[in-house]
Amino acid sequence: MSKKLIHGLFDDDDILMDGVKAVRQKGYEIDEVYTPFPIHGLDKAMGLKPTRIAYASFAYGVFGLLFASWLTWYMMISDWPQNIGGKPNQTWLQNMLAFTPIMFELTVFMAAHLMVWTYFFKNKLYPGQKAGNPDPRTTDDMFMMEFIFEGDSTELESILKESGAVEVNVKEIKDTTGNQLWFKIPKTAVVLIFALSSLTSCSSSDEPQREPNTVYMPDMYYSVAYEPYSADPNGVDGMEARIPADNTIKRGYVPYEIPDTNEGYQEALDSLKSPIATTDETLKKGEYLYNIYCISCHGINGDGQGKLVQNEKYLGVPSYAPSRLPNITEGSIFHVETYGKNMMGSHASQLTSQERWKVAQHVLKLRSQLK
Repeated sequence: MSKKLIHGLFDDDDILMDGVKAVRQKGYEIDEVYTPFPIHGLDKAMGLKPTRIAYASFAYGVFGLLFASWLTWYMMISDWPQNIGGKPNQTWLQNMLAFTPIMFELTVFMAAHLMVWTYFFKNKLYPGQKAGNPDPRTTDDMFMMEFIFEGDSTELESILKESGAVEVNVKEIKDTTGNQLWFKIPKTAVVLIFALSSLTSCSSSDEPQREPNTVYMPDMYYSVAYEPYSADPNGVDGMEARIPADNTIKRGYVPYEIPDTNEGYQEALDSLKSPIATTDETLKKGEYLYNIYCISCHGINGDGQGKLVQNEKYLGVPSYAPSRLPNITEGSIFHVETYGKNMMGSHASQLTSQERWKVAQHVLKLRSQLK
């Protein structure tokens, strides 16, 4: 028995929805519905199952994560190890945190893009595919139900007309080739895919690559400047390094002319005064800096019982209490911060002159609270 291709056309989306429900109540399966715009609830009315594209998206995301993991290992660990700031890439696990943004981005990239391609091919929207719409009016103002029916279609045609179909067309067909079969990739798409794949190439050599094929932003990869402390034929004495000009200081630097001697310490103790007024703001900043640079040895209260002292990493760290250090001033504290004393090293490279004065203010505050 031959099959029939039945098209029922409607001129209103509400009437179409009523027709879909009426057909479904009679037990007929609708093969396809063509509309010029999306209709809310149409998929449920047709009895369509939920899309499985979300499962495909998850699988694509897992693929992207695995691909990114392999890519970062191959590029940064195996094929072309990078030494960044003196930190060579030894193993992938040691550098996994640095690779996390790449793995995240490729996971999202693969999930999104491959899902879009899956959607296109599932709906036959690939290059070279001809439009499968059986009636161009459904791209304008008409709505159409399509049935591929075998047997007597009199009842179905009657239901469509009673439901408000303005036109019912019946055509004899030999098979369901076309819209109902799984897609075939057209020749133009095959040629396009082959052309894109031919643009990539792989090395057949088993020898590890010693030089990169391409370098992104070579002006940054290959420095145009001389390496520090290297030979420079244009420099004084043939050296790259330069001696600062006479009577100059670097920006933000405040000279400190009291020498690092016992006499210098005594001078700072007796006469050196802070150029910064003590306020709540400076004390708060001093406390903040103290808790970063000093607390591990001197303790949070200034009693010399920091974690390093408690763990016996350092011994003999004095308390700021007047009974322990009777002769210290803000000047002597600043002097010790600048040059260091005994086991304590200089903090001048870590704290600016202003910051050292603020720490000294906080130390005196702690001293006033100790006995």
